[in-house]
Amino acid sequence: MKQIYSAIKPLKVSDEIVRHIKSLIKQGKLHPGDKFPAERILSNMLGVGRSTLREAMKTLSILGFIEIRERQGAYVRNLGASMIPDSFAQIMDEDHTRIKDLYELRKDLEMGSSYMAAKARKINDLKLMEKLLVRLDKQVQKPRLGIEEDIGFHLAIARATGNILRVHVLESLFDRYGHYIDIARQPLLKEPKHNQTVCTHHWKIFHSIEQKQPEQAREAMNNHLSWIEKKWKNH
Repeated sequence: MKQIYSAIKPLKVSDEIVRHIKSLIKQGKLHPGDKFPAERILSNMLGVGRSTLREAMKTLSILGFIEIRERQGAYVRNLGASMIPDSFAQIMDEDHTRIKDLYELRKDLEMGSSYMAAKARKINDLKLMEKLLVRLDKQVQKPRLGIEEDIGFHLAIARATGNILRVHVLESLFDRYGHYIDIARQPLLKEPKHNQTVCTHHWKIFHSIEQKQPEQAREAMNNHLSWIEKKWKNH
């Protein structure tokens, strides 16, 4: 019986760093695309040597939790990318009629996110959503609304659910297939009246989440995305 047991080895410092950063990502304290501080600064923050930090970051990169870009630094990787295979992209490239299927998937995710966000949202979540919507309102008279603020608002809703996997999957959809989703968006965002409608929809979603009304939030999201889908199909 003694042969199946062996002494427990304490974790190396670099392994502790890996565990710590993985935990921050899984808890949603680090989001997809977040950039890590410079190596010198981060090593001081963690109280470790730069060579030890470098070893840990290399391990995290191999495991797929972070992306190290030459001369740019290290970034939190979108974990959802591994959940959606490249074969999806091939299907989309070969058959653009499948955009509607992708859009349907997005609707399912976002309606669920709105519902859960209305239950779990915190003050900081509301502040971020409101900040993005104010910036979006200022672009109503432009040829098209800012994609960064638009997507940012939808991702902020996903983050407000507290479900980090939901955030990564939705982020992956926007990252890898955003150009297809944008096809549905472009035709109807060329007129100020459409821009205003989109902003109005967003504010309705926001207020339902703010007032903790899950059903209304889900319905508001459904109305918004269904309106875009209808305009796109009729274009």
